[in-house]
Amino acid sequence: MLDDLAARYRLKARHRVALTTRDGRRGDLDHVLIIRRRPRFIIAIETKAERPDPAHLQQVRANAERASRRHFKRAPQYRIVVHPNSSEPIAYDPDTRAARMGLPHLPGYVRSLLHGAHPDRLAP
Repeated sequence: MLDDLAARYRLKARHRVALTTRDGRRGDLDHVLIIRRRPRFIIAIETKAERPDPAHLQQVRANAERASRRHFKRAPQYRIVVHPNSSEPIAYDPDTRAARMGLPHLPGYVRSLLHGAHPDRLAP
């Protein structure tokens, strides 16, 4: 789905972006859509098959920040947690600046971000 969105909107999609935590543990950010035109930003996406948990929002925040610093020249980020086995509505958490949603909502949400919606959700 993300590769199709990337092709449709002329974005670049990367999957399993390698990361290292401060204490040396290895991990990854599941998916990133890279918007290269101005304004430049990334859409960081973590996928979680299990039930929604506030820790997922913290994880996408930390991973998006690490990925931005390490791989994307500190680009601002939109942060998303997607539950592929769910159709839960979009819920936004202002503390982590992350949205959580079921998979059916992802294409429309990404499209809205690309058209300038929710500028207040873009984390520096």
